[in-house]
This record gives sequence, structure tokens and C-alpha cells, in this order.
Amino acid sequence: MTTERRIHGRTWLVVLLSVVIFVSGAIVGGGATMMWIRNQSREAWEHPERMSERIAGRIAERFELDDEQTARVREVVRRRHQALMQARESMLSQVDPELDRFTDEIAAQIPADRRDDFRSSFEDMRRSWFSHKGRMAGREKRRGRRELPPGDQLLDTGSDDG
Repeated sequence: MTTERRIHGRTWLVVLLSVVIFVSGAIVGGGATMMWIRNQSREAWEHPERMSERIAGRIAERFELDDEQTARVREVVRRRHQALMQARESMLSQVDPELDRFTDEIAAQIPADRRDDFRSSFEDMRRSWFSHKGRMAGREKRRGRRELPPGDQLLDTGSDDG
């Protein structure tokens, strides 16, 4: 009976450890996958020439295109990808002022001593999700020069040079 009880006790330990290992693997795998997807997305937008080559290569391989067809597909992908990038920039140029207003209105609700922390956190998130070469430099220049709306000047902590 003692041997049987030890075997039964070990079975539960093995099951428990298996579940812990499985869940840990799922968490690590999920996190790694999210990081990979995010990096691939950023790579596509920051280096469109590389993405165009990858897309054209996949199409050529999948549909067994010859060199001439591949070259034509590569040109179409490059040209259309540039058009998509321009459309994205156009959309983001409309989103930026809205995000500025969003930040300003939320910051007005946060205690003055925490307002800079909020703005910094929001800018980090914004940079992470909307980063693109050259775009951030333009926003930083704009943010340095912009003036607060009339009602918000009273709430300014004096941290902005504007």
C-alpha cells in the first residue's frame, strides 16, 4: 500500500509539473511571437525596399514566375508599396493632431505633479506604435513650438519650452 501511495503521489507531481512547463512555454512562445510580429511590421514600414523584395519573391516562388515576370511584379510591388506608404503618412498626418489633442485633454485631468510622467508615457507608447523614420523628428519640432489652448495655459507645469 505504501508503494502504491508513493506512485500515486508522484503521478500528481508529474502532472502538475507538466502543466507548469506547458503554461510557461505557452507564455514564452506567445511573447516571442508578439515581439516577432511587431518587429516584422516595423521592418516593413521602415524599410519598404526590403519588404517589396520579400513580397515579390514570395509571389514569384508561389506562382512559378520566370525572371521577366518576376521583374515586372517587383516593379509593381515597389510602386504600389510606395503609394501605400504615402497613404499611411497622409492618414498619420491627420491622426497626429488628434493624438495631440487627446494627450492635452487627458493631461489636463491628471494632477500637475504627474502630468510630465503621463506625457512621457504616452509619447513612449506613441513612438512604439506609430514610429516611422523622419516622422518623429517632425513631431518633436512641432511639439516644441506649439502653444497650449487658452484654457490649458493655466494648467501648464512649465515643462514645455513653448
